[in-house]
Amino acid sequence: MSSDEISEIFTEDANGDQWQMLLRFRYEENIRKYFSNSHSCSPRQSIVDGICAAVLQSHEYFRAAESVSLNTSPLLCYYGTTNLLLAVSTLLNGRGPVIRGHGMEVVNAQERSNRFADTEVRSYSRAQGAFNVYLQSFTHGLEVKDNSWTLLEILGSIPELKTEFHSCYPDEDCYVVPVQTVKRENYLLDRILTAELDRWHDSSSVLNRVQNLQCSYLEPYSTGKYIILNHRLRPEVQDVGVYSISGQKFLEVSHLKGRSRITLPILLYYFMGLFVLGHISRYMPVIWTQFIRTDSTGELHLIEQFIRSARRII
Repeated sequence: MSSDEISEIFTEDANGDQWQMLLRFRYEENIRKYFSNSHSCSPRQSIVDGICAAVLQSHEYFRAAESVSLNTSPLLCYYGTTNLLLAVSTLLNGRGPVIRGHGMEVVNAQERSNRFADTEVRSYSRAQGAFNVYLQSFTHGLEVKDNSWTLLEILGSIPELKTEFHSCYPDEDCYVVPVQTVKRENYLLDRILTAELDRWHDSSSVLNRVQNLQCSYLEPYSTGKYIILNHRLRPEVQDVGVYSISGQKFLEVSHLKGRSRITLPILLYYFMGLFVLGHISRYMPVIWTQFIRTDSTGELHLIEQFIRSARRII
């Protein structure tokens, strides 16, 4: 996307205004105009009806999630997310995806350790599973094999949760590293507190696991307190890193899955996390309710923060 395609909007109600823009697609005429401008075609009536229904249902699921407790809000957020991704995927690609199943499976929830975050979800590369369909839609064709993820890995990959993540799991690796952008007289540079890398079990490998780091930056060097990242004059990629809702920049550390290094879009981490929590709250209510009632570790507070940020970020 070029800079002239980006509109800056000032608002006192970002969430409400975002929904107002999305809800334009509950109207058939707006959908047909979008297809004409973006895809130079007229969509079938079934495509139009599907987008309208998905947007309206997503809006209601998210609104309902705001008014209920943690007993059911994860499931509502998950349904809201999967409907919204269906609508947006159809708009972006110009055709309705064929989806059969979630493309994910929760494993070992009944046998979890004392930490709720040790619950695992297995994502599948099946062509028509929702996880793989949305992965293809929002990553321009990133392919991953069948992999297992812990909820810990998912929570540790979301910038908005970093502070609370370290508070709850001080001895665990967090997969986002905060970056400070510093303005010099004639240029900008990025730097990382060395203490942030020292948190890692293998601090020497962290930057090597940041995808495309060398395409955007010159060789990093240390000043003791900071790791300095100078931008290349002609970077091969536009930017490396992601930004929190507040504008803080983070580098994403890839996950080691077999012989592969995988970095997913933040959206897909939320999608997986909501699937895990929604599945447990729906199909394992005794485990979920007991966790909500008796947790004394701080995990519950972190998961509450995850749900709140999901409603805004997604």
